Amino acid sequence: MSDPAVINYKPLQSMKGAYLAVLKQSLHGGIELVVLLAFIIVAAGLVIGRLISLLFYAIVFYSVFLGSRVSKYKNNVWQAFALANGWALDTTTSASEVVPPSLQFGHGQKYSPVIQAQLGGLACDLLSYQCTTGSGRYQQTHLFTVARVPLPKVLPHLLLLSKKSKADVQRDLLDSQNLQLEGDFSDYFKLQIEKGQQIDALTVLTPDVMQVLVSYNNTEDIEIIGSDLYF
Repeated sequence: MSDPAVINYKPLQSMKGAYLAVLKQSLHGGIELVVLLAFIIVAAGLVIGRLISLLFYAIVFYSVFLGSRVSKYKNNVWQAFALANGWALDTTTSASEVVPPSLQFGHGQKYSPVIQAQLGGLACDLLSYQCTTGSGRYQQTHLFTVARVPLPKVLPHLLLLSKKSKADVQRDLLDSQNLQLEGDFSDYFKLQIEKGQQIDALTVLTPDVMQVLVSYNNTEDIEIIGSDLYF
């Protein structure tokens, strides 16, 4: 069990320099350098036209290879984060099950191990997740950290979009509408609900809940679906 106020985030600092750290490791070990040089040597024996083409594919291959090493590095950092806080890893639940519908888009999905975090009396699943949209020069990588908290009962499906975070959330409600709430809540969040669930949504987003969200949590997107709450 962890006190939310004393969570050890230090291991996650290594995430910032992941690519540089992996590149240094690979150059020190010489593995990726040997692979790249091998392609260059082969290409050098070909005509100039093919040389340029093969060099291009060599760079692409190297980038993919390096990306897989970076993904493994980040997963190790994520596991170190769990260990530093005394949290277990969930080895049975599929990581894709922890991702809310609003983030299930794109291609090339990559998941970290699922952490079973205990924050005081609250249990939740933590996951680092990324996906890709587009291709070529229009390709874009979307990075998320997801927390899933079980709810005691089924609640109406709603999506709160933070106006401060501007995250790449894809709206997943098929028959939806935007609902304007009282006060200045709409300055911080945009609320999307399924049509016909206005009254049910208002029983969840009571004035005191809205005040807490505005005061303490206005930078995160929130989704409720079934008996799961996602941050």
